[in-house]
Amino acid sequence: MLQSIAYIAAGTDYAMDSLSTTVSTAVLVDTSCEIVKQLYDLHGALKDALWLLRSVASKCRVVSTALAVLQDFTHPSQHGFDRA
Repeated sequence: MLQSIAYIAAGTDYAMDSLSTTVSTAVLVDTSCEIVKQLYDLHGALKDALWLLRSVASKCRVVSTALAVLQDFTHPSQHGFDRA
């Protein structure tokens, strides 16, 4: 295919025969369909990513709060008060 482009660019009268054109077009269409299928599969995989990330962030906030409370109980003098 690149060879045919080079011949055309050079000004020669090179043309692909109809079988080569048909095969090249079929390969191009097949490759395009495969790319579209892979993109659709990727979309399906990422569709729930936002919900999953929000869930993980929410759980991280809960864990962070719990750890802060535990830290207050184990090291109360660091925050300027004692729980004696």
